[in-house]
Amino acid sequence: DVSVEARLQLFKGTGQFAYGLYAKGGADDPGKVTDREQAAIAALAGVAAEVAPGMEPLGKPFAATLAHRNAQTLPVVLDLPRCYKFIALGGDGVTDLTISVLVDGKEVAGDRISGRRPVVQWCAPGRTHAEVKINMYGGAGAYALGIYGARKSALVSPEKVGGTQTDFIA
Repeated sequence: DVSVEARLQLFKGTGQFAYGLYAKGGADDPGKVTDREQAAIAALAGVAAEVAPGMEPLGKPFAATLAHRNAQTLPVVLDLPRCYKFIALGGDGVTDLTISVLVDGKEVAGDRISGRRPVVQWCAPGRTHAEVKINMYGGAGAYALGIYGARKSALVSPEKVGGTQTDFIA
């Protein structure tokens, strides 16, 4: 495991900004996406079109490879008070992949249904620092994860924020 800390400092001006921190690859080339991971990313687009119509992707999908019974946790920042869908797709060899969304170390949404295509929805109350945990419970192999948000014109009202939408599957 490698620990990375990124610090951003705004010296001039005001307003919103975005940043991305990407890492990928194996021992031979830490920046290279494998063919199986690329295939999972390509297939994820079709799944997202089916289960998240009208939602916009938040950045590029993340792809990695996990061994059986391993997990990976990714930090994410959800900037707006809106509903988000977290969609993963396991590639060849993956039989059971799960997603958990954690805020302050507590699960706010999670998938509990066996399969290689977990989908979880959670509505953030505002700017939220969260973690997305991917667990490889069955099989092993490449997976892709995409995060999709309701369009900015469909921001959630305070009474629709939060929730415990677990076991959402499409």
